[in-house]
Amino acid sequence: MKLQKIFFLMLLLTNMVGQLAASIFPINIFRPWDINLESDYWCDTNNQLMFYAEHGFDPRSYNGRHHKVPLMDIWQPTQNAIAMLKGFPAGSPETDFLINVLDDPTDNGIRGHFRVTGEFDLPLSAGFAARFFLPHDFIINFYLPIYSMRLKNVHFADLTPQQTNEDIIVKEELTDQLTTRLAQFDSQLTISGWKRTGVGDFTSLVEWKRDLPQGKKYLKNVQLLGRFGVTFPIGLKKNEDEILSIPFGFDGSFGMIFGGGIQLNWFHHLRGGFEVEFWHLFGNTRNRRIKIAPEQTDFLFLAKANAFKDFGFTQVFNLYLQAYRFANGLSVAAIYQYMKHGDDKLALGTNEFSPTLVNSAESLQEWTMHQLILKGDYDMQCDLGNCSWLKPQFSFWLKFPFNGKRALMLTMVGGSVTFNF
Repeated sequence: MKLQKIFFLMLLLTNMVGQLAASIFPINIFRPWDINLESDYWCDTNNQLMFYAEHGFDPRSYNGRHHKVPLMDIWQPTQNAIAMLKGFPAGSPETDFLINVLDDPTDNGIRGHFRVTGEFDLPLSAGFAARFFLPHDFIINFYLPIYSMRLKNVHFADLTPQQTNEDIIVKEELTDQLTTRLAQFDSQLTISGWKRTGVGDFTSLVEWKRDLPQGKKYLKNVQLLGRFGVTFPIGLKKNEDEILSIPFGFDGSFGMIFGGGIQLNWFHHLRGGFEVEFWHLFGNTRNRRIKIAPEQTDFLFLAKANAFKDFGFTQVFNLYLQAYRFANGLSVAAIYQYMKHGDDKLALGTNEFSPTLVNSAESLQEWTMHQLILKGDYDMQCDLGNCSWLKPQFSFWLKFPFNGKRALMLTMVGGSVTFNF
């Protein structure tokens, strides 16, 4: 009867959030189903409630060549204001301005370019998880995160010199009046900062964990793991009109999570393992900003088109070693996590623009992230026993990013408290 109620709850939640609202952003924010941050099973209990919080600091970006760069250089080192006017049909306001006002200036790599700086804050990501332990080693999990982020102090520093007539025209008519020109050609695009707080995507996930005791001198246990889940797009979506806008989840797309792993227990207090996870996102159609000229840069796309987004495949690999309950309920672990997301592709609903150019945008290309996670746990089962009415577990973690590709990464500090009943 209890199992039937749980599955009925899953079905009800699916129907509640079943409205389809579309990119996964390359940032190492807390994703609540991360298996590395789960709490262990407390003997003779069937349910867990986990509350967690995480704070990020020291943001940095990695460009397409794996180089650590300033935050706003994630896709290009400069933003090109001349190129933003290119690619439009003859007779359009953008083309008329480029030809008749600017006299079609030559792009020498400096003229019409801006160096962009800004600050990114992640004061808090938080949320809760509910886990239900079922017969035959199955576990049903529900997750709902909450995020708060801010992009502030954004500044476009004009690099255009004043050495030639072309420089002077571009500076006077375009770069000195960038905000005015953006309002003239696209009143919706904003190059200032933003602040957002809200929920992320709701996730429902089923796990299967089976212990296979070995009884050998060194190898004590082997645990096999399988997991499958679905994410529902209730989180805040990317704002196409804000630069470096970050969705709180999979940006309006339903997602599927599946994976597995193996854990080996050596002696009584040492264990380690390997886990792999894959994310598949379902594409959708949306009005998006697109690249329509070879030189265009990702913060200054003026063109919009209805486009179907086919998301790249995401792979997550975890390799870990843990000293398990070596001092009463104290455990410590070191985890290496690698994440790779393949190229996203746009299929336009118009023949006006070149699909090849559209899909050459840097923000659509493959990205990767590498990070080291140090985690400490304290399980009070060893102190309180199963008869206690309060059954808490505590976790604390630090995440240190050390490499990546087209990714925004922060050093993270977080913790959680779990109650078993």
